[in-house]
Amino acid sequence: MEWHGLSTREWATVFWASVLLVLGVALPFVRSAFAPLLKTLLRFWQLHLAVLVLVGWTAGVVYLGYLVGAWNRDLLKDTIAWFVVYGVATVFAATQAAKEDRYFRRALLSTLAVSALMQFTLNLHAFHFAVELLLQPVVTLLFLLGVVAAMEPGTLPVKKLVDWLLVIVGLWVVVATSEGLSDSWRGIDPRQTGLAFAFSIWLPLAMLPFVYVLALTLTYGTIFKLTSFRNERRRPPLAVRMAIIYGLNGNLRAVNDLPQHHLQFRAISRSRSFRQALGHVREYQWAREHRRREEEIEAARIAWYAGDKRRRADGTLLDQREFEVTKNALRWIQTCHLGHYNDRARYRQDLMDLLGNFRQQGLPPDSGITMHVSKNGQSWYAWRRTPSGYVLGIGANDGRANEWLYESWEPPRGFPGRDSSWGDTPFDTPPNWR
Repeated sequence: MEWHGLSTREWATVFWASVLLVLGVALPFVRSAFAPLLKTLLRFWQLHLAVLVLVGWTAGVVYLGYLVGAWNRDLLKDTIAWFVVYGVATVFAATQAAKEDRYFRRALLSTLAVSALMQFTLNLHAFHFAVELLLQPVVTLLFLLGVVAAMEPGTLPVKKLVDWLLVIVGLWVVVATSEGLSDSWRGIDPRQTGLAFAFSIWLPLAMLPFVYVLALTLTYGTIFKLTSFRNERRRPPLAVRMAIIYGLNGNLRAVNDLPQHHLQFRAISRSRSFRQALGHVREYQWAREHRRREEEIEAARIAWYAGDKRRRADGTLLDQREFEVTKNALRWIQTCHLGHYNDRARYRQDLMDLLGNFRQQGLPPDSGITMHVSKNGQSWYAWRRTPSGYVLGIGANDGRANEWLYESWEPPRGFPGRDSSWGDTPFDTPPNWR
């Protein structure tokens, strides 16, 4: 594929990229907004090194492809386009790989999925330049609107509308592409098309080992920095670090999860020999596996008792669906309220607007949390109805002096201390809050 043979879709992409670049340079507020980000990226030498290694890795993979006949010069444009659009994002993907279970399995399946074939097929035919010039910003705008609308519960209807519009545009693109291919299929080079399709699969697959090694390197680096904080700011001996590397045996998730097991991580960080540290690493592996089994059992128990309104002898409800994530979200509201109260001597009426959603606490975008703050700013409460129908709540009155926890089949009717459904005294812990 020659450089002068850019498709109308690629020329449209070049045009809009040039427009954005010119606007970014010409508009002062854009320059001022991106200047701190650029300065941060320029100071981040690890990112520069990772990109350089990625360039070398990609060049090596492409050269091997050339040696076995899977790559030729006609794919040079595709290679550079892939690197610019997806390659650099590969570096940032490494930061997520350590945090997600079965990340590489999902990446592998995504590369081999039917959607990959569909995307390649759609790229075989480009529309008229004017159509491409209009289509790209429309699709981009709809996609961004969908992302923003999904962040707030009140805009979820907008998200659904945008999704339907994207479906309509997608169906039109598929139909128009099919008609275009039916008219021009005789002009397609079967061999080069086959090479291009294979390239769209084997190059992303060849990036997965790079992502794994980079993710492992970054995660081990983070662990080694944290060990000094668990060892009275003293860096553990090299033998201890080698024990961590050897003991965890390249298990990316196990390396990432290590700081969450505070007792074992502290013991490893304070070890003085390879054998001692390795013993603590084995203890951590056992504790981690035990915790994972307990979480699986707990998940199965919650699913088993879904819809069961009965209680145990200690007063806890059998149906505990979303109890923990609800309590985490309510506790987070309490933490933020107390922080603002320290600064303003009153609780904020607009705190929920500031917090946005509670995805980090495990709740869906439409969390269903209701919050009230008194007019004088000295009392507040928040509650949420869980999937079982049971309500959990939290609040405070008399400034920051009291904490009230709530549970019932019905939501509270007023502020703690005034509404008797909260109980008689603060700091009581109901059974389902224990």
